[in-house]
Amino acid sequence: MKTDYRTYRLTVKDRLTYGAAGLGIAAAISFSFYRSFLLFLVFGPAAALLLPVLMKKKLREKRRQKLLSEFLQALSVLSGYMSAGLSVENAMKETSLQLEKLLGKKSLMARECAAMVKGISVNEKTSDLFRDLGERSGDPEIGNFAEVFSLAERSGGSTAKIIARTSGILREKAAVNEEIRTQTAARRYEQKLMNVMPFGIIGYLSAASPGFLDVMYETAAGRILMTLCLLLCLGAWVLSDRLMDIET
Repeated sequence: MKTDYRTYRLTVKDRLTYGAAGLGIAAAISFSFYRSFLLFLVFGPAAALLLPVLMKKKLREKRRQKLLSEFLQALSVLSGYMSAGLSVENAMKETSLQLEKLLGKKSLMARECAAMVKGISVNEKTSDLFRDLGERSGDPEIGNFAEVFSLAERSGGSTAKIIARTSGILREKAAVNEEIRTQTAARRYEQKLMNVMPFGIIGYLSAASPGFLDVMYETAAGRILMTLCLLLCLGAWVLSDRLMDIET
């Protein structure tokens, strides 16, 4: 079965990891804002089930970026073999073997290249295989390469030169995207720090001055105020996440 990278199916590991994280978040909110074990028992299981689902988009995007990175490596290797005079078919076979050594047999592109080599062995067109990968990847860069490769194959142009040129352009764009991620890394770290800051402040006040915050948990006005604070924090978390969600 070929992988459709436009969708993401949660693994058991994903569900356990983010389920545990959901429980941790529910526990932190229940204690910090309400000091209620009952609230944790009610919302903890819901958070454990909901967080993995909410993380699917991020996990899918992470896998897409990994696929693109490995695809660029594959193009570099393929371009080298074709520049040495090998045909596209033979270059794909050598590229598949090389990727297994470089990335491992279980890597995304090693599996894709192995599947493409099998397709070529039963007379499938290389351009159709690339187009299929571009479709399934959901990545515009891979899709664009597939279209360029298909046009080159139909027009009878120098496929080796076109692959080398296109590979260079894609690597330049990838370098720019990596620079963007590097430049925003500090801001992402600050975002994560600010997200946990309210819990740190409440924990510090509770430890340094026992009883100081009791009024916030024992009166109706206090609970309402803490709920408003929680809503403000949630809004800030969502807003900061969207601001840092720079498409590359």
